[in-house]
Amino acid sequence: MIDNSGLELDDVFLERTGAIVLDATDPSGVPVYPPNVMMGIAPDFSLVGLDVIQSPARRARVVDRLTGNAIEPHAPGSCILALSCRAADSLGPSQLAMIERSCTLRPLDIPTVELTSGSGRFMIAGINLDPRPEVVAA
Repeated sequence: MIDNSGLELDDVFLERTGAIVLDATDPSGVPVYPPNVMMGIAPDFSLVGLDVIQSPARRARVVDRLTGNAIEPHAPGSCILALSCRAADSLGPSQLAMIERSCTLRPLDIPTVELTSGSGRFMIAGINLDPRPEVVAA
């Protein structure tokens, strides 16, 4: 594997929809697929599968420079964290309590999507358009 992360200091980037993570394995040594969705950042917390980063030095760098790809659907005055039921079941009580201080969890039952290495994030798209101007009838 070639680590190109140092190119960031030279303003050389690859623009993608998510971070690329190529060295992630589960506790049994099986590669995590797709590894680029093993983390996400919300305004008040971050979700990271640190256990799958095998190198202690790299794990520490991730914690220090936390970046990730997530979508946080919301309506005025509320925050929602959409995640699969499987992802929600992997969170411990203290993790759930911390997330629920700032967001409402919305677990999605999507086992078929997960079998194809997808996630709830893949099923949600943000609309970042300016609101249409009001039309005033003449």
